[in-house]
Amino acid sequence: MFFEPLSNLDKSAPSPEPKIPDWIAPPTDETGVVVTTSLILARTPNIAIALPMIRSYRTGCLMELEIILRQGDLSASAFSDLRSSIHPTALHPEPSPATMMRLGVRYADGTKVSTLLNRGKMVHFSEDGRPSSPLLSWQPTGDQLHGSAPYLGHNTMKLWLWPLPPAEPFELGVEWPSGGIELSVAELDGAVIESAAQQSVPYWPEHP
Repeated sequence: MFFEPLSNLDKSAPSPEPKIPDWIAPPTDETGVVVTTSLILARTPNIAIALPMIRSYRTGCLMELEIILRQGDLSASAFSDLRSSIHPTALHPEPSPATMMRLGVRYADGTKVSTLLNRGKMVHFSEDGRPSSPLLSWQPTGDQLHGSAPYLGHNTMKLWLWPLPPAEPFELGVEWPSGGIELSVAELDGAVIESAAQQSVPYWPEHP
């Protein structure tokens, strides 16, 4: 017999899927609860950065940003450079921290975390193997162009903030040297985000 009988193969136990640490990404088995906002974090003649929604989970929150670009009077080369400086993609090498878009969170007690502080060796872990401070990390997304020249680019960017922020106001800041955006800060309501997280439920309740 060349192959094992299918009946024998079916009896083999499936390999358990590895669990993604909760500081890396949102849980995949939880609904999350959407908190809508109408914030425009920053705007220039060629750029608008908005925060239309935040999805709250019990372990953290996912901030879904929209970055709208229009070419306007920019050359094709300058517009391409602008797009590539948003965040690393498969098509663009990682931009320099001095030029790329950066976002950060500052809590009422002065604790700060940014997209520049969770790269490589800058993440510190406690004895239990978990990060010793909050993390703000990019989640995989894509971008696309709409219309004809001058081109309009619509980018969706997702940021995972771990752990869930305190139930008090905190700040979200954005700065983008290549885009001509100086530091712009908006206040978010941690109490609303925390309340929404308490309503998040698993897709399939655990069985006894």
